[in-house]
Amino acid sequence: MARQREEKLRRYKEKKAVADRLAELKKALDNPGHDEDTLRNYYITMVKKFVHESLDELQSVIMEHKMLSEMEVMKKKGMLPSSEVATKTTPFKPILITRDAINKNVFGMGYPSHPSMSVAEFYDQRVKDGWFPDPSKRLNCLQDQAELGPEVAKEAEEHEEEEKEKAEEQDDPEKLAQDRKWDEWRDTHRRGWGNTYNRS
Repeated sequence: MARQREEKLRRYKEKKAVADRLAELKKALDNPGHDEDTLRNYYITMVKKFVHESLDELQSVIMEHKMLSEMEVMKKKGMLPSSEVATKTTPFKPILITRDAINKNVFGMGYPSHPSMSVAEFYDQRVKDGWFPDPSKRLNCLQDQAELGPEVAKEAEEHEEEEKEKAEEQDDPEKLAQDRKWDEWRDTHRRGWGNTYNRS
């Protein structure tokens, strides 16, 4: 066994060296100024390559011939089952995988659907795109106030009151116009007016 292995390794190394030499000679032949000696070496190397391939194929043919002759001897002795017995096997029943087909219809194409981003990343993306309000700028609802705590809510209210006082002290024209408009609207609209359709 060791001798066969060494022989195989030797032949493999020779085959690789011949293939490398053949590639070098092919490059040399691409050069228009090559001589006859290079052409002769190329053909000799190509013949060596074919010899190595033929030896490998010859070894496999010898092994296959040996196996077939042993099979023939075993058949004659009756050690192998006949082909008639092998053909009497019952065919397989088709397996219907309905549960998997239904699962694929319900859950997708058979692969798990993992989210591509977290809820916080999605919210930040929407805030950046302008779809949702920025939570750091203003406390709009009671949930924001509850999450951030009473101190932050108080600071936000104080900040808003300070801005209102500054606007009133500076007589901001936009603030005055907004207040007048609100007063006029309150004069023309009584408390409770609006959608009275659903009242009984």
